[in-house]
Amino acid sequence: MIVRDRSVILSHSGSSRNSGVHSRRLGPPASGGRAPIGGGRFYPARRAPLRDLVDQLLDAVDVPEHDRLAPAYLVPHGGYGESGPVAAEVYARLRLHGDRIERVILLGPRHHPAGTEPVAGCVAPNATSWSTPLGRTPIDSATIRALLSDGHLSVDDHVHAGEHALEVQLPFVQAAVPHAMVLPVLVGPAAVDDVVVTLLALADLNGAVVLVTSDLGSADTIGRTLLSVLEMAPERLGNRDACGVHALRGVLGWANHRRLRAELLARRSDHVAFAFVDPSTGS
Repeated sequence: MIVRDRSVILSHSGSSRNSGVHSRRLGPPASGGRAPIGGGRFYPARRAPLRDLVDQLLDAVDVPEHDRLAPAYLVPHGGYGESGPVAAEVYARLRLHGDRIERVILLGPRHHPAGTEPVAGCVAPNATSWSTPLGRTPIDSATIRALLSDGHLSVDDHVHAGEHALEVQLPFVQAAVPHAMVLPVLVGPAAVDDVVVTLLALADLNGAVVLVTSDLGSADTIGRTLLSVLEMAPERLGNRDACGVHALRGVLGWANHRRLRAELLARRSDHVAFAFVDPSTGS
């Protein structure tokens, strides 16, 4: 179900803001699918070494027996040599619960080229699939079209071109939940409420799990950023406190609406993994 009444959602979330940053824009389409750009930079460029590495990272995680699938997780987006073991803490859990997952909603930043203006709001791709050396993953295009029609996001492949933050999640998705569709959303400057509205529009989709990707800033701010996430305080996150701060603020706002709490799963320097769990059920 796609939520169509923004004012009702915002009143439920305790806010009356509606900035309208999600224009109904349809940008230039890709020719069907998006080719990988991260091979050889963020992960191995060839299929066999990449699959071996991802499997090793997932197998190294000891998921607790009592683990429950969380509605949302935070994962890093660096090279696999640094962030891979941290990201695997999340994806090993998705693998364990794979039979319950039909779609993975990916939110993250656009590292826009120097001298260009950041793209505002939530932007999804036109492409019908994204590829890595492990193969193709289908995009949930039908849901994207419905969200576009209702003004919840914009659609533009050009914005996604050259961006690695969401792509580096795909080999893990392909290994952990190979049958799942993905719904990739880059989040530029936006009010927390605008991102919350978009996520609430996805809340009732069957088998959906939300993954937001962020690296948590410089050494002099990471302590404050970690505390802001643990205390579920998006308003305390400054623009320089995290890479992907707009997506992270939005997911924290949505998680607060759901009455979730943050649970730290792993940390290596500024690469962290969190689960956002329901304290009443442990999931």
